[in-house]
Amino acid sequence: MPSSDPITAIARRLVRKHPDAPARSLARRLVAESNNAITLEQARSRIRREYGVCGVHHRKKYKAVATRAKRNAGEILAPPPSLAEPWTP
Repeated sequence: MPSSDPITAIARRLVRKHPDAPARSLARRLVAESNNAITLEQARSRIRREYGVCGVHHRKKYKAVATRAKRNAGEILAPPPSLAEPWTP
C-alpha cells in the first residue's frame, strides 16, 4: 500500500531503520521529525500500525513493514557490557 501522506512515509522509514527500537521512542522521534504536526498518541498509533500490532482489523488492512517478537509493556532492554577498565580505590 503506498503511503498516503509524508508522515506515514517517515514512520515507515523509522521502523525499517530501527526495527528493534521501542515504539514509544520511535513515536517521539516521529513527532520531532514531523515538526509537531501530530500528537504523541497519533505517532504511537502509526508506529504500532507499521509493526502490525494494532489489532486484527489493522493487521488485515495494512501490511506490516517490520515484524518482531512480542514484548511486555515497559520492558527494559539490557545495556551492553562496559568497555571501561574496573575502578579500584
